[in-house]
Amino acid sequence: MKNNKTLFIAIALIIVFGFLAYFFYSKDAAPVENPTTIPDSSITYNNEEYGFTFSLPDNWQGYSVVQNTWQGNPLKDTTAKESGPKLLIRNPKWTSTLPYEDIPILVFTLKQWDSYIAEDFTVSAAPILATELARNNVYVFALPPRWDFDYSKDVEEAQNILESNPIKAFDIEKLSLLENGRQCYIFNHEATTAEPYAVTEFLDLTISGNEVVGTKNGTQKGPDMTNGYGGAIAGSTSGDTINSVFSFVIEGSANKESEIYKAKTNKTGLEKLRYPLIEKEGILVPDTTKEFNTLFYERVVCRESN
Repeated sequence: MKNNKTLFIAIALIIVFGFLAYFFYSKDAAPVENPTTIPDSSITYNNEEYGFTFSLPDNWQGYSVVQNTWQGNPLKDTTAKESGPKLLIRNPKWTSTLPYEDIPILVFTLKQWDSYIAEDFTVSAAPILATELARNNVYVFALPPRWDFDYSKDVEEAQNILESNPIKAFDIEKLSLLENGRQCYIFNHEATTAEPYAVTEFLDLTISGNEVVGTKNGTQKGPDMTNGYGGAIAGSTSGDTINSVFSFVIEGSANKESEIYKAKTNKTGLEKLRYPLIEKEGILVPDTTKEFNTLFYERVVCRESN
């Protein structure tokens, strides 16, 4: 009888310990979910112009990048109006009828960022500052305040990507094309079937600090008209970008057009970002929500005839 009782206790202990071992082993082996971790990916957006890379998950294969412009609103009377590039990394599933959440990156020069942090100007109506993501020797890359408050499709995925610290900055060669002094450029467009007007323009600019002044004069010739135009340019530089207003007269009519030029990294000239134009308060301004093409202005030796 005593032996049977001992055997029963031994069997019971084996069963209990076996159950406990299985329970703890299963618990330790269970996978741990982390919704904010982006797995290693071979998809990397590499921006040589501004100096950063951005890692994306595999399901973003076929992504696109849309370049717009952020506009600064001065908060002090002594602050010049600032602007700079705004890059939108776009989900490949994005359509105009079903817009997925973009990942926006604001690009500031170091000087602009210091001024922004000092609250000399703002980039949105939100009462909070943009968040610095990374920086190199020329630029600061930042996330706009309340960028995800529109709650577009798959906003959580875009949030998770940003939480994985996907952006890495690297130093780039500082641009010298927009240094102080006088600079001249020429644009030539030969007439084609699609664009039957031949256009020639001369830009004569003087840069002092971040201030730009100068003139632009041009002619256009087509099958039903030939005319000339010219006027003054006034604006400011922001890194490798010139934002200016061209006040000109054509066929006796006074006009104003807001223009955006970018320095070529090989220092051979400027590219004008040619967006569709819309009228605001009597000025033609680029509609930066739309696609743009570029016009190349070759740098030339300045002459008095320019």
